[in-house]
Amino acid sequence: QQIKEMSVHAGTMDVVDSGVAAAAFALVSSTCSRELLMADPGMCAEAYEGLLAALRTGSNERLTASAALRFFRCLYQCAAQAPAHAPALPQIQQLLDAHTPVLLGALLQAANDRMPSYMLDDITLTIGAILSSFGADAITAWMVRALEDPAVPRASVSAQTKQKFLDHFRAATQAYCPPLESAPGGGAGGPSSLHSYSDNVKSFTKVKKSIKGFCGGKRVGDLRSQQPHAHNARPEFFIDGI
Repeated sequence: QQIKEMSVHAGTMDVVDSGVAAAAFALVSSTCSRELLMADPGMCAEAYEGLLAALRTGSNERLTASAALRFFRCLYQCAAQAPAHAPALPQIQQLLDAHTPVLLGALLQAANDRMPSYMLDDITLTIGAILSSFGADAITAWMVRALEDPAVPRASVSAQTKQKFLDHFRAATQAYCPPLESAPGGGAGGPSSLHSYSDNVKSFTKVKKSIKGFCGGKRVGDLRSQQPHAHNARPEFFIDGI
């Protein structure tokens, strides 16, 4: 019931008390995501979609946004570690395959202008959780689908710029080599379930650079990209080492 209420409130999280909203999101992070995922994938999808809708609207409240992203990180880690014989596994795989491209698109939009620039580390860690849980090939395939949305990360980005970002992102994910755990994994994450997850953004430095170079570190409230003009249009290219 608390999770359902959280999902309802997520769509208007900026008009409720920020502390209450952050506490609600935190409630379903490390303590509830595994049980929710295994017990009722349908309810998990409801919570996922509610949080995703809230994420796409943007938030200026750091605790609220950080807690929402933490939910996604915990969820993907739990999904990757799910037992291979779990009855809910096919539903989990279907949920992630359908929603991960939308989540990645929302994260790129958040990095572009829907969240403050200081949230870039949280965004990077969330993408890193998907990478370390499911591997470079899976997240790259999901990113390809995310970039098919003309509004990701903003409407003014050309197909050539998206392709260049994808090349940088693919190289960054392929370069990520997390340590192996001793216990074998067999969940939705497949072979990459063997990898342990790092909660240190430095582990994903190359991924962060590719995102920052693509999205430009715009601050929330800067809507110039929706109203392009010659005098403020940003160049569409990457600078190595940004």
